[in-house]
Amino acid sequence: MYIVLTGINFINLDMFLFNDLFYFLYIYQFMLNFFIGFDRLLSLSKQYMFRIQQKGEARRRKKRRSKIRN
Repeated sequence: MYIVLTGINFINLDMFLFNDLFYFLYIYQFMLNFFIGFDRLLSLSKQYMFRIQQKGEARRRKKRRSKIRN
């Protein structure tokens, strides 16, 4: 790659690198937020499924107790 480091070409190159850096940081931040959010969503859904499972087991125990008493 041929680069002239004088005058307008240097300014254009500088702006090009700045824009590249800006886009990279923007995409990196977006991906980081997405994956952190996705991981949080997964952990919340696991907690939610665990609570549903616990409620189901409690209902089954309650039914068993009522059958034994009757």
